[in-house]
Amino acid sequence: MLFYAFLSDMPALAGEATYTNPVIDELGSADPDVILHNGTYYLYCTGDNVSYRVYTSPDLVNWTKKGRVFKPGHGCVVTDAKGALWHVYHQQRDESRGWHRFLCLDPLWFDAAGVLHGKATRGTPQQAPAIGKGVP
Repeated sequence: MLFYAFLSDMPALAGEATYTNPVIDELGSADPDVILHNGTYYLYCTGDNVSYRVYTSPDLVNWTKKGRVFKPGHGCVVTDAKGALWHVYHQQRDESRGWHRFLCLDPLWFDAAGVLHGKATRGTPQQAPAIGKGVP
């Protein structure tokens, strides 16, 4: 805590860009995860119980809201050995209240326009992530 307080009072070095937190200040910005793709940062976050919000940024400071993907469920993105993106998240098991959930793994991809896509699957066999050099 003391270390953080010291850092927060440090002035920016001459010529360095600066920013002020919060960089995104709105409801529904919990559990953030960031992906770098073709020079653009894609941030998605949960928090409003509707879907993940997506933002893009060229610099991790200035963010533009782009829309929504997926339904809610806290998660993250990992990259496999071939560079493919995978969404690791949880789904609600049924309509009952409470923590009746299970973990899921689904592919993510960018289209030619740089739009992030994903498809939630359940009960359908999927191609597994690559775990070694060229080995699924």
